[in-house]
Amino acid sequence: MYLVEHSGDLFISAEKPFRIKNDMWLLLGVTVLLLGAMIFTVLRLVQQSEEHVDSVKSIKIKVDRANLRPDEGEGDIALKKIIDEDPYRTELQFQHWDLTKDNMKTIGKLETLTQLSLSDCTFKDSWLRYITHLPLTSLDLAGTVVTDDGLKYVAKIKTLTKLEIYDTGVSGRAFEILKPLSSSLTHLSINASSLSDADLEQLANFSNLTHLNMKGTSISESGFESIAKLPNLEEIDFGRTKITKTGLEKLSALPRLNELRLKGCSVDDEMASALLKFPGLRRIELNDNNVSDKTLDGLSKMESLQSLGVRDNQMISDAGVARFRKAKPGCSLISGTKDRRDAL
Repeated sequence: MYLVEHSGDLFISAEKPFRIKNDMWLLLGVTVLLLGAMIFTVLRLVQQSEEHVDSVKSIKIKVDRANLRPDEGEGDIALKKIIDEDPYRTELQFQHWDLTKDNMKTIGKLETLTQLSLSDCTFKDSWLRYITHLPLTSLDLAGTVVTDDGLKYVAKIKTLTKLEIYDTGVSGRAFEILKPLSSSLTHLSINASSLSDADLEQLANFSNLTHLNMKGTSISESGFESIAKLPNLEEIDFGRTKITKTGLEKLSALPRLNELRLKGCSVDDEMASALLKFPGLRRIELNDNNVSDKTLDGLSKMESLQSLGVRDNQMISDAGVARFRKAKPGCSLISGTKDRRDAL
């Protein structure tokens, strides 16, 4: 009830109290809506925060300690720790280290070491003299600054059977310098900047080689003749090497050759036809070349073939691949082009 004075008289009116009551309900409704919106916003923010935390937790950061370049002094500490942990270790691997003279001396104290990798490390040739007494069977110097002067020390490690010296500063004289190891080496990886026919004649002395990697090397037909004199060769990698059909045919005389890698060698169908003369090839890599279905049809007739790689040969069709697989169901075929893979 609400009293209203009008022209000196009093009378009772219920209109204004009802209006106030309606306003209160309206205000309450707005308040509830605002509160609900605030609660929804807070809950959404909490959810997003939890999702962000979960995504951060799911991220795995991989740190390859071997790729770190320790400062001078840190390398000595790291090597000392390695020796303290296992003074009789047989394997040791470094990568991208700026090795010091003391580092090399410390490595030389590991008298049971048989496998050593210093790939992409920097050091002086003369420091290799500190490891010549080790019973190493495997030495990886790929990507280092080693030159012919350093190889003179390597040649003194008479126990070596595996040596990797590709992408280094060695020259074609490497075969002559390494001649003291000609009877012990079975695995050799090299791509000297300049290899003459005379240099490759020295390679013929390494008669016990079973694995030869000469990727990115310039080899003449006469050079292929020298390689063909290695009777125990089982695997050859000529990736990115300029070769000819005649040169390939010379290698068919190798009695034990079972794997031949010719990635990026500009091999065409005519050149690839020489592969049919290899009696024992089980694995052939022809990735990134210029062969077509004609080569696939020909190689499908090779009884010994167990694995064939023909990726990134634009002239090979799906139909050619299907024919090959039907003709040789037991042979592993790796095919396709970059464009097709990107389209998947």
